[in-house]
Amino acid sequence: MNFTEAVKACFQKYATFSGRAGKPEFWWFFLFQIGVFFVAAYISEILYGIAALALLLPGRPSARAACTTSARAAGCCWWA
Repeated sequence: MNFTEAVKACFQKYATFSGRAGKPEFWWFFLFQIGVFFVAAYISEILYGIAALALLLPGRPSARAACTTSARAAGCCWWA
């Protein structure tokens, strides 16, 4: 899975809280979020806040799925 496929997949499944996300999907979307946050913060604090709220919902299922996939045995996904 490449960068564009991962970002598209996260936005298409933004309200799907079941299933699993692979590690590449999670990390590529995480990298996308960091890039958006840096650009938005450079432009304006208000734009940063809007970007943070806009990317909160698409990033949550991916993070939950990746966390439960990789660390289920460790029991460290209490927040997911």
